Amino acid sequence: MHILHRILVHLPGDVPASEGESRREYLERIRFYAEVETEEFYETAYDWRETATAGRWRSEYPENVLLGSEDGGMLLRELKEIQESQALEIEYCMDTLTKCFGDQLSGIISGIQKGAMDGSPMQISHAFLLKKMAKLLDGEYFYDSCFYDTAKYTARLDESTMREIQEKPQDWALVFFDHHF
Repeated sequence: MHILHRILVHLPGDVPASEGESRREYLERIRFYAEVETEEFYETAYDWRETATAGRWRSEYPENVLLGSEDGGMLLRELKEIQESQALEIEYCMDTLTKCFGDQLSGIISGIQKGAMDGSPMQISHAFLLKKMAKLLDGEYFYDSCFYDTAKYTARLDESTMREIQEKPQDWALVFFDHHF
């Protein structure tokens, strides 16, 4: 399965522009930085990935590096989409678990444990939902997080980061990779 991952790069701190460097060379350095910073997540966030382009999303993102200095509005829209997507995924996991076990964490855990003892495959998927939700809340970078902030080493996109980007979009870039798992 393929999924689009967005990698946030803080330019002044991690990939400052070099004098005399062409735009193409600068984009290539940003792309390479994002690739290197996420290499360690092989078999966690991907088993194969396309990094030279946005892969299956190439038509939507002909350049897989978006500079905030060139389109701060698009950068912010992409990041808002990430926040919304992660929030919806957490909400889905929570809704599914509470419909099955109630809204108390102790009841959810008890229900999952009981199902695991019975060998119920459905309970195994419930444990997966709880684990997935916890990873998203914790900011762990994995296949379903679809986002990684190289400056803060997290897959969680919080409001303080959004404020920083709104104040200085020119300091940020977003890199698009096609991940497979």
